[in-house]
This record gives sequence, structure tokens and C-alpha cells, in this order.
Amino acid sequence: MTASSKVLRHSLLLALVAIGSSSVSADPITSRTMLKEALNGRGMLETFEIYRLSNNEPERLFCGAIDSTTICIGQGPNLIAPGIAMNIDQWNPIDYFGSQSQEVSSSSDHLRIDFSQSVHAFGIDLRAYAGFPTIASVGVFGQDHITPLGTISGIELSGSGVPAFIGWTNPGGIGRVELVQLTLDGHGTYSPIVDNFEFGPAPVPEPSTVLLVATGGLAVGRAAWKGRWKRTNKGAQV
Repeated sequence: MTASSKVLRHSLLLALVAIGSSSVSADPITSRTMLKEALNGRGMLETFEIYRLSNNEPERLFCGAIDSTTICIGQGPNLIAPGIAMNIDQWNPIDYFGSQSQEVSSSSDHLRIDFSQSVHAFGIDLRAYAGFPTIASVGVFGQDHITPLGTISGIELSGSGVPAFIGWTNPGGIGRVELVQLTLDGHGTYSPIVDNFEFGPAPVPEPSTVLLVATGGLAVGRAAWKGRWKRTNKGAQV
């Protein structure tokens, strides 16, 4: 490999590293706006509106983990978005203890979400039943579904029933999320109630960014070639 080829290759590698390093760091996301910026318009939003509830009453499910292929109590498939599995066992209607839309929960103290392919970022609305304030925590795990990435603890879910938004981003991939409710003021133990779950892959670099990197790499390589050509010709003239 010539010296100019080595310089060109090195410059392109540095440019690609620069693109990768521009990704959002592994951190909590505190607003829906931040989440949309992290996903760059490539997120998928699950609002849990597909399941049909009878007489506007909550319905207990006994179907195990639910994904887009599940048929539960005569309904499905496509009850939830593809790419996720959740241990949902209760589906709530609108106006149920303060709910603004349909939502889901688990009768155990945690709700687990597994991604079939690791995602770059996610965000979700959590809330408590109106009149029953509680505390929640969120555990985030790597693309192997095992390695802990971090925990958001001490999330106060108001007795007003107003939801709290939480989220996380990790360029290395997120494989699993666990939502845990610590107490429900003596009225039983349930997971946080969830709604508006948005998630997605890492954003693709803009074409203009790729073009800029390629142009910069070619310019560096051309400059290196010209310098080598001048040195070679100067030596030939001596």
C-alpha cells in the first residue's frame, strides 16, 4: 500500500469514527422531545389502542408474554407493535382511575419489555391509579438482555393519575427494560401502568454528512498524493 493510500484510508477511518462518536451517549431521556431527536423520526409508537374492551371495563388477560403474533381471548394478532414482547395481563380502558386512553399493566410488581432486536432509544409514560400514589423504578439492560446499563429509581407517580415520562438511550443497544412498582399504598402490588411506548433503532447518518466525510477524505488523500508527487519529481530533477 502506498503512503498516499495509507493517508486516505486513515482519514476515512477517522471520519467514520467521528460520525459514530456523534451519537447520543448512554443516558436517561427526560422528555418526549429529546426522545424524538434521538430517534431522528425513526421511532415506532405503541399506544395500546388495538385491544377491544367490552363495556369500557378493564380486562384481565392470562396469555403470558404478548407480542405481535399473540392471539389472546379471541383477539389478535397485532395486539401490540412488532419487535417487542411484554408480560401484559391487564388492559385498562379510557377514564379508568384517571386514564386518558387505553393502557396496560402487569399484576406482578414488574412489567418486562423485551426487544427482538436491540434498539437505540425508548421512552414511555408511567402512571399510578388516581388516588393511589406510588414509587417506580426502571431497569435498562444491554442487547444481550442481561448486562445492566442503568437504573432510573425513585420515580414518583402522582396520586393525580397524571403520567410521568421516562426514557433511555444507548448507542450500543438496549435489549430489555423492566418497570417496577415498589408499593401501592397497601392496596396490592402491581406494575406501573404504561402507555405511549416509543422505541427505535439508531439514526442513519444524513446523506449530506456521508458526502461531507467522503469529500474530506478524498481531499486529504489528494493533498497527500500531490505532496508525494512533488517530492518524487524534485528528487528526479537533482
